[in-house]
Amino acid sequence: ILEEERAAIPMGGQDPIVPQRTVGVGSCASHIHPASGYMVARALEMVPSIAAAVAPQLKTLRSKLEAGQPLTAAELESVSVA
Repeated sequence: ILEEERAAIPMGGQDPIVPQRTVGVGSCASHIHPASGYMVARALEMVPSIAAAVAPQLKTLRSKLEAGQPLTAAELESVSVA
């Protein structure tokens, strides 16, 4: 053995706080492999499809906020289930 390495990889974590300005992806959204703690390749692979699904909804919500209209819980939930 030339060298030993130790690391602590947090598993899980807190759920995102809604509403928030950042959409969690990968480990920030608790997408971690339960045995290894790794999810980098899969998370990076998922990002374009997540962005494509969520972007139109976020644009609609932003327009509503900019018009001074309040958002409902159902509207916020619609983004998380996209």
